[in-house]
This record gives sequence, C-alpha cells and structure tokens, in this order.
Amino acid sequence: MREVKHDGGAAKPVSLVMGTAGHIDHGKTELVKSLTGINTDRLKEEQQRGISIELGFAYLDLPGGSRIGIVDVPGHERFIKTMVAGASGIDIVLFVIAADEGVMPQSVEHLDVCRFLGVESGLVALTKADLVSDEELELARDDIRDFVRGTFLEDAAVVVTSAKTGLGLDELMSEIVRLVDRVPGHSVAGTFRMPIDRSFTIQGFGTVVTGTVISGRASVGTAVEVYPHKLRTRIRRIETHNTLVSEALPGHRTAINLPKIAKTEIRRGDVLSVPNMLRPGYVFDLHLQLNQSQRAELRSGARIRFHVGTKETLGRVFPIGDAEFGPGFDGFAQVRLEEEVVALCFDRFVLRTYSPAHVIGGGVILTASSRRRFKLRDELIEQLRAMKDGSDADRVAVFVKSTFPGLPSLDEIVTQLGFQKERAELVVESLIRDELLLRLSSAPPRFLSSQDAESLERMLLARLREYHARFPLRAGMQERALLSKLKHPVLRDFFADILARAVASGKVVADGTLLRLASHSSSLTEEQEQVASLLRRRLEISGTNPVETAFALSEVQGKIASVTPGVFREVVNYLVQSGDAVRVSPDLLLSSAGLRRVAKTIMDYLATHKMMTVATARDLLKSSRRFVVPVLEYLDRAGITRREGDVRVRGASSLADLK
Repeated sequence: MREVKHDGGAAKPVSLVMGTAGHIDHGKTELVKSLTGINTDRLKEEQQRGISIELGFAYLDLPGGSRIGIVDVPGHERFIKTMVAGASGIDIVLFVIAADEGVMPQSVEHLDVCRFLGVESGLVALTKADLVSDEELELARDDIRDFVRGTFLEDAAVVVTSAKTGLGLDELMSEIVRLVDRVPGHSVAGTFRMPIDRSFTIQGFGTVVTGTVISGRASVGTAVEVYPHKLRTRIRRIETHNTLVSEALPGHRTAINLPKIAKTEIRRGDVLSVPNMLRPGYVFDLHLQLNQSQRAELRSGARIRFHVGTKETLGRVFPIGDAEFGPGFDGFAQVRLEEEVVALCFDRFVLRTYSPAHVIGGGVILTASSRRRFKLRDELIEQLRAMKDGSDADRVAVFVKSTFPGLPSLDEIVTQLGFQKERAELVVESLIRDELLLRLSSAPPRFLSSQDAESLERMLLARLREYHARFPLRAGMQERALLSKLKHPVLRDFFADILARAVASGKVVADGTLLRLASHSSSLTEEQEQVASLLRRRLEISGTNPVETAFALSEVQGKIASVTPGVFREVVNYLVQSGDAVRVSPDLLLSSAGLRRVAKTIMDYLATHKMMTVATARDLLKSSRRFVVPVLEYLDRAGITRREGDVRVRGASSLADLK
C-alpha cells in the first residue's frame, strides 16, 4: 500500500473508535482537524462545498502514547445512511452542536442513531463559541441539557470549543482521555468480522477494504470470505492508522489488502469474515423500539429502510403479538428484507421510513430466521423473550430452534451468540442432558432442538402407521423402504438419529432392519384365517416338496371364491414373517418344518460324502429338478451348502442358523 510505518515505530493503538455526530456545518470536520491535524474531507467536492459527503477517517494520538481511531460522519440529512454506516462501529461519540444554531433536526436524528446502536459513552462539544456572546453561549448550554436529558449523554461533559481560536481544545482532549480510560476495550474472542465501509484500489497491491473490526482477530495470510458474495482470498497486508500491523483486532479502524478480488465486486455493507461461518438471511426477528416521532405511526408490513453494520437495504416490518406500531413502541417485530443481509444475534440496527427517509427506531436482532413463524405467535414471543432476557442456555436453545431446518455446529453457535467456545460446550452439554437438544451423528456434530426432533419423529411414525394400515398382516417395514417414503431433508439426512430416538423411547421396535410401531400386532380376519389354514395344510401335505404360489392361490380360490390375489399375497407374507412358511424363491413356498427336513437330509449326506450333484439331491428328496434347484440355491444363501461348479459342498452354517 502507501508508505507507512511498521508496528515498532507507531503509537500503540487502543481498541476503541470515536465517532462524530451532529448537524451539518456544526464544525465536526474542523474539530477533528484541530485535534488530529488530519482533514477527513478527502473528496474534491467536499473541499469545494465545505461539507462532508462521505465518511472520513483519522486517528488521535493521546497523551501517554496511545492512539484511537476516529470516524467523521456527514451531517446533511441526505447522507444520514452514510452517517449510520459510520456510527455502527463506534465506542465513543463526540457529539457536536454549534453555539450559534443550537440543536437542529440532524442533531436529533444523530442522537437517535447513537442510542439505537447502543452507544453508551460520549461527550458534547459546543463549537463555534467565538461567534456568540456569553449570554447566547449559556442559552446554548441550557438547550443541550434539555436535549440530552434521559439519554446516555445526560451526564456527559459539555466542552465549549472554537476550532478557529483553539478555545477548549485542551479540555476536550482531557475529556476524551478520561472517556478512553473508562470505556472497556474489546475482547479478541469470537469470530473475525469486519463490516466494510469503503473499498478502493492501490496500484501494485490491488483491492483494499476498510472498516472497524467488531469481533475476533485475523492475521496476514488468514483465509477470508467477503459475504454475501462468497468471494474468497487470503489477507495480504493489514494497516491500522497508517501503520502496517500483523493482526486485525476488534475496535480498530483497519485497512485490509485482498488480492484476487476486484474492487467492483465489493460494496459498502458487505462483511469480511472467515469462510463458511456466516449465514446471510432475509428474515430477522427483532426487539424494536420506535422513537416518539409521529412518523413512527407505521402500519404492519410498512416498507422501511433497514440499517445493520454498514449495510442499508429495503424491507417490510411486522409487529409480533397484539401491539401495534406507533410512537414509543417497544416490543418484538419481524423484518423481511429485499436483499440478503449478513448479521448475527444481538447485532444492533436502525430503522428509517422509506420516503421521506427519517430515523424512527432501532434495536437488537434476536434471531435470524428462515421461517415466517407467525402461526407460532405465542411460542415465538416466548422464545424472543428468552433470547432477549434469558440465560445462556435459553439463548442456545432458542437459536438452535430458530435455525431449523438449518442445523448449527458448535462453531456456529459460538459465532452467532458471541460465546467463548468453552462456555458454549458446557451449555450445549447441559441442554443435551436435559433432553432439550439432540446431538446428531455428523462431522462436525450438529444440533437439533428436541421439539424439532419430536416433529421429525412424528413424521417417521406416521409413515409406519400408514404402512401398517395398508399391510396389517406384515410384521413390519424395511428400513430402506421407510427411508424412501420420507420427504423432509433433515429426516432423510439424519434418519438413523431420529430412528434411534424413536426406538429408545419405545415407540418403534427394530428387528434387524425390520421396523414396526410398538403398538402394532398382526391379526388375521376370519377370511384370512381360513386362507392361512388352507395354506398351512397344503404345505404340510407337500412336505419337502415346494408349493407353487399360483397353484396354492388356485386351490384356495376353489374353496373360498371371494379371496383376491392381494389378500392371498398378504396371508403368504404373514406366514413367512411369522415363521410358518419359507419363500425359497419368488414363486415357491415350503413349510419351515419341511425346509428343515430338506436341510437335514442334505447335511447328513454331505457328512459322509464330499460333494453332491443336483441329480443326487433330486433323488434324495424324491422331487423334480425344477423344484430342487431353487431349494439348493436357498440353502446356498443360508450357508448350509456352497456351490462349487456343478456340485454342492458343505457350508459353514448349522441347522440352528437356518431361518
């Protein structure tokens, strides 16, 4: 990039960013220039017109050798979306009000933006003091006290300044130092995320993106992804406050060089993070607060402008519950956006009316949802309350539930909820012990709420119930056949887990690969019992000779004319599954006792002879070749015999193994 200092030769960066706020032409940029020596109006049009249009960036060296980043935002109402993008990453606000004008419309909007974005620390600079009398200055002070009453700036210092004369600049610096010492720095825990507020190209280096790192850390060489465009590369260089550094850390204004990605592929509002970790979405459940403006009289489904991170997009907002939108609304809502947005639980947002665009509210994202869940209104409200005010366990349970049919991994839980990994592991294990979560057999393990697992289990049970109703005489349904009937993708992908749950609860009985409901039992009707009795008698008479099913059907229909082929097949299946009969081939049946006599006859012969031909078996069984061959093939499959060329030899199985 450009000529810069390296780590060793710079002031030590502090993980805090200070942002300006205030009405147009109240002296924000001049004040920053007086403090830092840096003119943040870098555009030619800004310098010609004397107003800020884009975000400006500077840094402030504090007594003691530390350095903080500064974001200078435009004050004109036309650029409020730019102001919101700049304010999204600040820790301290330097709120600027000109003594000659006092509180103005953009002062009000900017304070609302800071409040809705959760800024909790700041101070007020009363600028242009050289343009007013002492009496006017005191009136301006009173105006400010009324303006900030009940806000996070109520007890903030108000410093009288003049960029022209230098009045109050030392006092302002002292107050900034006091705030920096009081405001906690950012933890480096969590997944690396940097909302992008600017991108540009430097000859010889390629694309550079800038922003404030809001969580995690990334080093030179780290693999990263630009969301939501799925653009992947590795970090080539990192710069903080004109200084090359080895790591991008939370709370720092940072420029990152991204090779192999064109500037035109990146927009303000994109997010730089680690690959495969963030899930862009269109639907978010919110805790929403509206201001007291009459513009907050929104109808359900009103089109709005939604700001999160550095992104602005359009969407529609709906209240959840009985309350209606209006001035002072404080409740839950759902926003449905027109573009994909990358946001996590507990990210702050700002809401503006669609046209004309005015700030009317903001709050906290509680869940990113792929479902429009208003049919579950009462349950949803309970979940959102738990997400807003509940314990860590409550939040993990709600997050996993809201993600379905997505199935989060532990890393995704850590990323979305901002937990330390060790803490997330403990919480997840406790939820599994309490049977509120199910760990799925995937790599890495993924998690499913017990409620959704129960819903999937009901689908599985319903398919078994349908099968039993259709084939009441069958002992059960083959696993593979059941799986083929299941349509839900999660149920298909994690069939074994849901089945194991149903078996463990005693709702399903598994006999090898044969499945049945625990409540299912095969019972014959009077007609079916008559058919079964005739079949048993025919098999008994045939002894060691198989019976052709076509012949048996004809014989049964000769005695009971009402028997259909379908009823006959079900009775045959019943006898096979109950062990009374054996299907040695698709069209041949033997009684179980008859098959055992056949097997014993052949085993006795092979005990004294090394091999046996088909002709020998035919003579032993006093049968025909067309019956003997299928029987021998059945015994081959059972392991009683083994075919070697044109002869059979003894297999490894015993008579006890024969089914």
